[in-house]
Amino acid sequence: MGHMLEQINHQLANPLYLNANTNYLGLKRDSWPKLSSDLYPLAGDYYHDLNPFFSFNVLNFDFFSSFPVVTLRDGFYSTTVFYTLQFAKLLKNKQTLLVHQNNEPIIPDQLKDKTFSYKMVQPKRIKISEAKQVILIGVVSDQTLENYDQILAKLEILKEISPQTKVKIYFQTRKNPFEQNYTEHISTTPFMYHLFKKLKNDPQFMTTSDLVQLGLLKETYVINLVKDSFFIADSYIDYLLSSKGATIHEWEAPSTNAPLLSHPISLFHHIEINKIKSPTLFNDLIFIKKRSAAAETLYDPFFFTQVKNLFEHLKK
Repeated sequence: MGHMLEQINHQLANPLYLNANTNYLGLKRDSWPKLSSDLYPLAGDYYHDLNPFFSFNVLNFDFFSSFPVVTLRDGFYSTTVFYTLQFAKLLKNKQTLLVHQNNEPIIPDQLKDKTFSYKMVQPKRIKISEAKQVILIGVVSDQTLENYDQILAKLEILKEISPQTKVKIYFQTRKNPFEQNYTEHISTTPFMYHLFKKLKNDPQFMTTSDLVQLGLLKETYVINLVKDSFFIADSYIDYLLSSKGATIHEWEAPSTNAPLLSHPISLFHHIEINKIKSPTLFNDLIFIKKRSAAAETLYDPFFFTQVKNLFEHLKK
């Protein structure tokens, strides 16, 4: 564990940025999977000293592994794909990887001496009842709304807002990012109907341009539509709005127990880093992978469904 902290501290003192335009040839952005655009802007690029990056964009592993510290922004699914496909290379890898706290069970025991977990925290959070503005954000598809009753239950918190509170909605309607063939989507219309019934006043709909141009947001409360971190654990929109002072519903206040390391990401939030505590499910994931015959694991319907079932069971 000591050598990982040394690597992190060295990276903070002498940052070597992975996701930078100067690394265009190594990153091969033109060849990134369409998942990046399907989940835009949640999967948009952003920067901090610990190299936030999506593992599904690792097309050149040797180039990727040359950076001493990388923070993986992936949700549970693509983190699983990355570790099951790259396990042998990761065993030889000397870099320190940070995975989101919700993805801890993926990490095999053999790699826990090269991996930390992280989460984002906010020292100055407000309650939704104190907010003068509430923003609902998300990429809307049948895939993200498959359990939309659970999402609507999450939005019961909207009952606590004042009738004077402004409600803004930023929803991007997209196809299922993992579908192989186009299908007709039916979940979005009933979901929006039930959502509107929960609102005390008429919402204002926002474009991406509206969202990016928002100013200081200290009295703003943000709710992410996606109910869990299966797709994305570290969203660009969460970063963008929290950097302007907004409270992110899914995040927490700083831990009462001191983390191994805490580092500011913006004036209003920081990353907490800890050792991995969860027991591993990696053998189960490898078993699922061996049963898959798909040429491209990321878009394999069987692998996706089996990992999704395991993820849902994990949360119970």
